[in-house]
Amino acid sequence: MKLGIDIGGTSVPFGLVDSKDLIVLEEVLYIKDFKNIEALLMAIKKRSKEYDAQVKIEGVGIGAPNGHFKNGTIENAPNLPWKGTIPLRTIAEKIFNAPVVVDNDANVAAIGEAHHGVGKSFKNFVHLTLGTGLGAGIIIDGKIFRGAPMMA
Repeated sequence: MKLGIDIGGTSVPFGLVDSKDLIVLEEVLYIKDFKNIEALLMAIKKRSKEYDAQVKIEGVGIGAPNGHFKNGTIENAPNLPWKGTIPLRTIAEKIFNAPVVVDNDANVAAIGEAHHGVGKSFKNFVHLTLGTGLGAGIIIDGKIFRGAPMMA
C-alpha cells in the first residue's frame, strides 16, 4: 500500500491507497495534538496498523508547507508549531521503513490535479491552495515547475 500525508497548518489528512489506486483508509489528525513531527507520524503509522495489522507501506508521499523536494525537509514553515529545518524524509523513512518523497503541499496538490483531477485536460495551469496558508503549484508542459532554488 501507498501512504499519502498532507501536513497542513491545522489538520493532517492522510490515506492509504491500494495497488489499484483505490483509497482504502482516509482520516484526519490535528496538528495541535502533537508535540513534534515524530509523534504525528507515529500516530499515522498506528492508525494504519489498526486498519490492517498486516499492512505493508511500500512508499510514502508527504506534502508539507515549505516542503523541500530535493532536501526532503520542511524549512521554516511559518504555519507549523515546529520551527527550523525538520528532516522529514529521514524521520519518516525510519518510522515507515519505506521510501519517502517530500514536496511543497501546493506542488503536491497541483501534481494530483494534473494526474487525477480537472488538470488532466490542461498542459499548463496554476493550482491555488487556500487553507491556514496560501500557496500555488505551477504546471508547465505537464510538469511541476519548481523554480530556482526550488521556490517557485
